Amino acid sequence: MATLLRALGLSYSLRSDEYATDVTVGLTPELVHNFDAAPDARTVGLLFGYPQTAVDAYAHDNLLSEEEQQAVDEAAGLSSIGFFRYSRDRWQDEQTIARHWFDVLRAYDLA
Repeated sequence: MATLLRALGLSYSLRSDEYATDVTVGLTPELVHNFDAAPDARTVGLLFGYPQTAVDAYAHDNLLSEEEQQAVDEAAGLSSIGFFRYSRDRWQDEQTIARHWFDVLRAYDLA
């Protein structure tokens, strides 16, 4: 598993015992380390690649409501997959990221 992750250029940490193997995978060693040190909502969001603006908005309860987000996604022709919640202040930028992710999934017939 480690060889595959290295070949993909991903950072990771592996932990195992006689019962299980746990792996944390991220784009940078810093994201993996931060998650392993303190797995809270902030580090999970960043590890998953959510925009910093959305992660900060989540921490400060400054998000579009689920209904508002669904409405703006439907207006933009996006499926309501709900990768992450959009912030009130930067939802247009965050929606652009969600659209890119959705397009990648669609390109591989996963959406």
